[in-house]
Amino acid sequence: MKMYYVIPKIYSNIEADGNNLPYEVSFNPLSNKGFYNYIRNYKNSEFVAYVINNKKIIFKDYIKDFKEGNNLHMSNKEQLLDFLKSNKIQYKILKDIYIKESGRQYLMLKIISHKDSSINKVTLSKFDFQMKTYYEADTIPDWNKVTYDRFRY
Repeated sequence: MKMYYVIPKIYSNIEADGNNLPYEVSFNPLSNKGFYNYIRNYKNSEFVAYVINNKKIIFKDYIKDFKEGNNLHMSNKEQLLDFLKSNKIQYKILKDIYIKESGRQYLMLKIISHKDSSINKVTLSKFDFQMKTYYEADTIPDWNKVTYDRFRY
């Protein structure tokens, strides 16, 4: 019996030097200061990573970090839904959680388009916008953990 497996590739706007990231990493999951300082100072406060399998994007991780008081971002559910409606993007809300203490809104959306369908896990706050897009939800293990282990954020 032959067994085959595919090793996915990760592409990102952060380039490593060999196996070393260009910022200091912490193995404490609550301390991602080096990552956020790096993207603020060198990547226009944006992080993008793609996981590719068989030449297809199967997962995309996007973070836009905001300085406090910056109003040029999407910080609440109403702004996001207005954006989707104004761009005629069809969606279905699968999960909607707001945590008052942190001011974070967690949404899981099913985006439906003529090109494809995706599951999007969105985190909205006054500090950042995070979106994890799963293009092949039925075959994906924890890709979020894969990118976290790689970039330590």
